[in-house]
Amino acid sequence: MTEPENTTPDERFHVTRVDAQRACALIIHYARGDVAGCNAILEEVRTGDDPGAATGRLLFATIGVYQQSVPLLHTPTGLAWLNTVVLDLAQVEPK
Repeated sequence: MTEPENTTPDERFHVTRVDAQRACALIIHYARGDVAGCNAILEEVRTGDDPGAATGRLLFATIGVYQQSVPLLHTPTGLAWLNTVVLDLAQVEPK
């Protein structure tokens, strides 16, 4: 696969707000057992302009959420915070 003009490999894999939102939505859909929701996120990535880069960015964004959140998850307050932030970023209504 060739890279789009005027971009470097690093630019193609720079996580954007959209990537972060997709990662959070994927986490929520997965947590709820919503296979259709997970598949919808993956389909968005697969059908975009640069599916290879978008897949990498989704992975990096998902790992980023995990990496930033794990230290905070050891308390009830931390778990409540994570739920609020992830739902907000994913723009998903809580059940």
